[in-house]
Amino acid sequence: MKIVINDYLGHAAPVQLSRALAARGHSVLHLYSGVAQTPKADLVKHADDPPGFDVRAIGGDAAGQAGREHPRSYGRGLAQAVLDFAPDVVLAGNNPLPAQQALQSACRSASIRFVYWLRQIYAFETDAAVADKPLLVQMAAESHARWLEGKLLRQSDAIIPVAEYELALLEEVWDIPARQAMVVRDWAPLDAVTPQPKDNAWARSRGIADRKTVVYSGTLDWQHDPALIVRTATELRDREDVLMLVVSGGASADMVQAAARERNLTNLQVLPFQPYERYPEVLASADVLFAMAGNQLFFVPSKINAYLCAARPIVLCAGRSNLAADVVQHSGGGVVQDPADGAGIRKAILHFIDDPQDARTVGARGRAYAEQSFAIAPIADRFERLFERLRAGPPRTTGWSARLSRAARSWRRGAALAATETRYDSRP
Repeated sequence: MKIVINDYLGHAAPVQLSRALAARGHSVLHLYSGVAQTPKADLVKHADDPPGFDVRAIGGDAAGQAGREHPRSYGRGLAQAVLDFAPDVVLAGNNPLPAQQALQSACRSASIRFVYWLRQIYAFETDAAVADKPLLVQMAAESHARWLEGKLLRQSDAIIPVAEYELALLEEVWDIPARQAMVVRDWAPLDAVTPQPKDNAWARSRGIADRKTVVYSGTLDWQHDPALIVRTATELRDREDVLMLVVSGGASADMVQAAARERNLTNLQVLPFQPYERYPEVLASADVLFAMAGNQLFFVPSKINAYLCAARPIVLCAGRSNLAADVVQHSGGGVVQDPADGAGIRKAILHFIDDPQDARTVGARGRAYAEQSFAIAPIADRFERLFERLRAGPPRTTGWSARLSRAARSWRRGAALAATETRYDSRP
C-alpha cells in the first residue's frame, strides 16, 4: 500500500508512525512544512531506514529557516507532492485550513482516500484568537472557520480525533457520526526520548549541570501564553539557585527574552531550538518540566507526552478540563495548576525542587505511563487496519440532499459551537 502521512509541524510521533508502517512493507512518504518554526523530529532519511520510507519538506528548506509562507502556497505544494506520489491513502493533520482544503480537494479529484488527523480544532482556536477584535470581525472569522473545518471533516473518509469526548463534539457541532471516526490518543516515541542523567554532556556545555532548573522546551506561541513564563520567573526570582530555561524559537521566544532583559530577570534564559538528537539531554537537564495550555479545552501541547518519557515531574498550567491535564493527572507524572494562580505555580515548582525524592517518584510514574501507553506496534496496527479498510471500500460521497439537510440543522443550531465549548469545559 502507498501511504502519505502529512504533519505540518514536523513532530516526532507522526514520523515514527511513518517509519513503523514502512517497516511493514508499505511505501510511505512523510511530508511536513519546511517553514513552520517548531521543534523538528528526526526528519532525515537514514541508511538504516526501511526502503519504503521517504521524507520531504514542503516549502522553505529542511531546517525551516525560510520565513513566513502563505498557507495556500504551502497547500498547493503539498497537493502536488501527493498527486505525484499517487498514494492509496493520505493521513493529514495540523495543517492550516486553506492548506488542508487544497490537499483534500486534490485527493478527492484523484480518488485518494483522505483521513483527517484532528490534532487541533481550529474553530475554537479562532474564537480565542479574535476575542479582542470588533464584533463583526469576530463573527466573520468564527463563522468561516467553523464552516470550512466542518466541511473538510464531513468530506473526509475517516477522522482521527485525539480524545473520546471529541466524538460527541463532532456530532453536536458538525453532525458527524461517531462511525466516521477512530480515536487515537497522541503519543511520543519511547526510544527517542529516554531518561538521561541530569549531569549530561549537553547540560555541561551550557553550564547548567549543577543548577536547579525548570525547563520549557517546544513551540511557544499565543496558545501557550508566553507571558506566563515571564510571570513565573518573576515569582521565582528570590530563589537564586533556580534557573528557568526556555528552549524555543520564533516571535514569542524573542518576546520572553526581551522581557527578561527589561526586567533584569537573571533567572530566565532563552535558547533556540536544539537538534533533535540532543532533545533527551535537554529534558534530562530539568529538575522540573514546565508546560502551558491556558484555559483552552482542546489545545493539547504535544510536549507533554515527551515530558512523560523523560521521567521528570511536570508542572502543567492549564484548566483541569484540558486533555493534557487529564493525561498528567491520570499518569501521576506531575501536577496541574490554574494558570492565574502564580503563587500556586511557584509552590508546585519549588516542591519538586526541594523534594528530589518525590520528584524522582513522580517522574518515574510518568515514564511508566508512557511505556504502557506509547508502544508504537499497537498504534501502527490500528492505523494500518483503517487504511486497509478504506482502500478496499468505496470513496466517501456527499450528495446534495445530505448537504442541504446538514445546512438546515447547522442553521437551527446557531450558537452550538460556543455552547458546546462551555458545556465540555464544565465537565467533571
